[in-house]
Amino acid sequence: MDLLSVVLLTVLACSEAQNMINVTGELGQDVPLTCSFSSPDIFWFMEVQNRISAGIGRTYSSVPTYFSPDLETKYSISEKKLLVRNLSAEDSRFYFCGRKDDGRTVYGDTIRLIISDAQNVMELKAELGQDVTLTCSFSHPEIFWYMEINNKPRLGIGSTYASSFPTFSSPGFGSRYSLVENKLLIRNFSVEDGGLYFCGKKIRGAMIYGEPIRVVPGK
Repeated sequence: MDLLSVVLLTVLACSEAQNMINVTGELGQDVPLTCSFSSPDIFWFMEVQNRISAGIGRTYSSVPTYFSPDLETKYSISEKKLLVRNLSAEDSRFYFCGRKDDGRTVYGDTIRLIISDAQNVMELKAELGQDVTLTCSFSHPEIFWYMEINNKPRLGIGSTYASSFPTFSSPGFGSRYSLVENKLLIRNFSVEDGGLYFCGKKIRGAMIYGEPIRVVPGK
C-alpha cells in the first residue's frame, strides 16, 4: 500500500512546490482548484500548520480515494481537479497537488484559496509604534496563532493552553508577541507586521481556523 494512503500528515518542503497561484471564491460557493500536472494519479494536500500538510485524497484514473471519510463530504476529486464545497473562512489556506516520480512525490503549483467576501475578513487599523491586540473568534482552552505576510506561506506564531505559559514557534517571537487566552498582542507595530492573521483550534487532530484578521497601518 502507498505510504501516502495511510499517512495523513507530511512535512512539505515549500522549495519543492512550483509557482504560487491565487484562487478567489465567495463564502458558500463551490470552488474548483486545478492541478498544474496532467497525470492519471494525482494527490491533493492542504496546509494545516506552517509547512505541515494533510492529505485530502488521490485519484487514479477515474476512481478517487479519500484519506478520511469526512473529507469526501467536503471535497470532490476528479481527474486533475479538486472541488472545495460550500466555501467557509476555514478553507482559506494553501493547497498542493502532487504526483509520484520514481517513488517520490513531486509537487505542482501552490494554490492559495482566498475568501473574497470582505465582510468575513475583519480589518483592523493599527498605528505605527503602538501595541495592537487581536482577539480570536474562538473561545477555547488551546488557541494557535498564525500570520501570513507578503504572500508567504502561513507561519505559526505560537499557542497558549489555558493558564499555562504560551509556547512560541520561534525564540524571537516571545519579545515580539504576547499570547494570553484567545488574544494576540503585537508589540510596537511596524509596516512589516501588516498582513493576515489567523487563530485556530484543534478538533480531533485537525486544525480549524477562525475568522481571519487583516491588520493594516492606519489610525
